Amino acid sequence: MTRSLHCVLLLVLFLALNADVLRAFLLPAYMYYDYQRILELLIFAGITLALLCSRGLKNQWIETYQTLPKIAQVLIPLFFSLGFLSCFASKANSASYLWVAHLAVLFVSALYLTAIAKIHPPRFSKFVLGFLIFSLGYYILSEWMSYGIVQFLTHRYPHFVIDQDVLTEMLRFPGYGNPRFLSQVISWTLPLIVLPLLYCWEKRQYGLALFFFILATGWWEMYWLNQSRALYLEAFVTAILLSLIFRQSAKPYLLAQSLSALSGALLFILCFVISQLIPERSLVNFEEMDRIKLWEIAATLIKHHPWLGVGPLHYARYSGAYDVMHPHNSFLLFTSEWGIPAGLIFLGLAFAGLFAWTKKVRILSSSPNKFLLMGLTGSLFSGAMNAQVSGTLVMPMSQILFALIGGWALAEYQKSQSSTISLKITLLKTVLLRGVLLGLAGIVVWGVFPEVEYLPEETLQACIIATDSLHPTRCVLMPAYWGDHPAKE
Repeated sequence: MTRSLHCVLLLVLFLALNADVLRAFLLPAYMYYDYQRILELLIFAGITLALLCSRGLKNQWIETYQTLPKIAQVLIPLFFSLGFLSCFASKANSASYLWVAHLAVLFVSALYLTAIAKIHPPRFSKFVLGFLIFSLGYYILSEWMSYGIVQFLTHRYPHFVIDQDVLTEMLRFPGYGNPRFLSQVISWTLPLIVLPLLYCWEKRQYGLALFFFILATGWWEMYWLNQSRALYLEAFVTAILLSLIFRQSAKPYLLAQSLSALSGALLFILCFVISQLIPERSLVNFEEMDRIKLWEIAATLIKHHPWLGVGPLHYARYSGAYDVMHPHNSFLLFTSEWGIPAGLIFLGLAFAGLFAWTKKVRILSSSPNKFLLMGLTGSLFSGAMNAQVSGTLVMPMSQILFALIGGWALAEYQKSQSSTISLKITLLKTVLLRGVLLGLAGIVVWGVFPEVEYLPEETLQACIIATDSLHPTRCVLMPAYWGDHPAKE
């Protein structure tokens, strides 16, 4: 049963990464953002079901949690407790409780993936890396096919004209409602894209190495095409950090990334700059959404609500003319909505985790597994940097990749600890885990329904027009949880 469930979860993850695939048949009336959120919830449901039904996975999850530092075992439940307390103090509706429960299930999912990786240590890394490369390769291929179709039509039919917005969506971020959402996926996965190339080159499988180099070139082309300032900074800083952490061992990895970046840039210039196929940036103009202004709003909220914040998912109520759902900074998001204590716990856990990881990989910088450690290190630092200027911990696809890569990295970190630490798993702990899972699942279901039924545009408009006395609150959609819908206040 568990193996079949994992196959289904992988299929759902593939559909989330490539949102254009089957969306027209599965949920055609839903926006890409909502579609990916629903798929994320399906993944959460599958993981929760696996933990509830499998005693072995439940025990492995508990063991993984107990292997965390004692201070982390205390602070993590405290962090989520503060979130729920903030919901209660702000007299929030189901949306706020849903958000806290959703993030708690995200953490559970990350540890679940860590547990799976520890059960199947040699196969997990190869399988997950292969799955990611396949999914990203499919995305690259679909983008190249779209480009080829557009070029054919424009050259074969000189009078053929296509709307600029449609063209941008087809070629720049197919399957994503905003190029920033795709930039978060690139941020998490770009450091991993050259690993198959390096492995094949080491084994002198040059034909396969060339194939994976072409794939890496295509993903770097998407990097240049996205034109995200955050991505430019992340790649530069990550390269410096990797060279400092791994020193001489990082040379092959950095060389492979540099060559892939250069070839991707040349392909981007050839296909898009010279032809002027997409002459204008499609990203939101920086002056229209100045990060400093958003952070100032968050700072004001922190000043007036220091202990428990304004309530989860409540930042949007105070963004004013900027009309944004979050401050585009994870630390300020938690501090302004959940309070200073929760924000400091989040910041402390993040810094402690990255510091411990860096210390560990420096010791293993010359190990046979060094390229995987470099890729995971790059992903963790890129994701952490992106979280300071965007909604990395808000968007559904970025959350899924955070759980996948974070859980994967934690499994690599705990490898040396598993055999030396003796842990007891009592009946009380398993019952407590089951109770927590059922409680979180209940809150998520309570928060998702019935709003999910009103997400299609036509249904939402009908709901807004309907008489208020029928369902006076059902049209109020949750900011940041679902896509940007016109909601009734």
